[in-house]
Amino acid sequence: MPVRMLALLLGCLLGAAARGGDPPVPFTREVSRTPWGTFIVYHRAPAAADDLEMPLFPGALTDESFVYRVRDRKRRDVLRMARVTFITVSAPEAVAAVYARALGDGAARETNAETGEVTLTSGTADNLRLAVITPREQTCHVRLERIQQFTIPPRALTAAELRVVRVYAEVMATYRDARRVAFTVEQRTELSDAMADGLRAPPPILTWQVDFTRPATLTLSAAVGETRGLGIVTTDGALVVSRQGRDDETRPIDGALTLETVPELRADPLARILFGETLPDGADYLALSAVQDIPPHQQVRMTLTFPEEAMVLTLDIDRRRNTVLRSEVLLTGEDHRWVRTIRTYTNCLLEPATPAPAPAGAVTHRSPTETPAATGP
Repeated sequence: MPVRMLALLLGCLLGAAARGGDPPVPFTREVSRTPWGTFIVYHRAPAAADDLEMPLFPGALTDESFVYRVRDRKRRDVLRMARVTFITVSAPEAVAAVYARALGDGAARETNAETGEVTLTSGTADNLRLAVITPREQTCHVRLERIQQFTIPPRALTAAELRVVRVYAEVMATYRDARRVAFTVEQRTELSDAMADGLRAPPPILTWQVDFTRPATLTLSAAVGETRGLGIVTTDGALVVSRQGRDDETRPIDGALTLETVPELRADPLARILFGETLPDGADYLALSAVQDIPPHQQVRMTLTFPEEAMVLTLDIDRRRNTVLRSEVLLTGEDHRWVRTIRTYTNCLLEPATPAPAPAGAVTHRSPTETPAATGP
């Protein structure tokens, strides 16, 4: 984790730090969800000398004392931190001498000429012992810290996972290389029993019509039965968005269309592929499996799990055309309620990009490996 992110995470965690004077207790376990992932946080107060790997100063008044251990959702160590702050009437130099001996001969010392504050450090930024001794009139304020930041090695994909990445890239290339892509989507939503309680009927089937010509021509509609709820069309270099019961909205187009321009399609896995999003980050489990009674050279099922989002994504892929036939997104809440969105793609039209005209006078040849015909005298 980058140092800045680590500092922000620490800031969140330290807000709950316990004050000194509490009786020793076992570690308390909590789950913390952050923009950088889900972490398991173990904390305890007060800290002991073993946690600091430094002695506690005798006779001092403890102000703050705690220990944190942070692990990722796979229970790999990310951070360990112990901190004790205290106040003593002992002379600053006497306190500094105690912790200089504790940190050993290799410790570095820095003294602020204006305030007299002494900073003692031993180790590196990611494996550090620290003592800061600050004179204050008749007392001396001291902060002791032990910090270990662990590096998680980059993930090494297995041969089976690399095949998933390759198939996904081949599917994306199919849509990326097409000048025009058009398809129909039948979207159904299923709810867990707890979420469906109180509903008179299941969510209606939604039908999408998408027709996209690169770089910036789009016609889109979404309807329930004969009732159209959404329409988007390109007009005079802008998108005009029509919604039932609302005034039309005009969105300027700056170059090519993206999912930022058409956020209505962001939830659709095929649309994300169509607009060039690679295999999403955070995929934990990547697998290809057979579809019942269909040979794998004709069709496969790709399954991707995203634990941070409590999401499972399944794609049924036509391997002959490398197109998506069906997608399923399963989202599960902390209360175990779930929503499953199933999209079936039909009437798929892929028009290839128009090849660039050959330069005047160019000589064609039969195959990529055949030497072009000789020209000239």
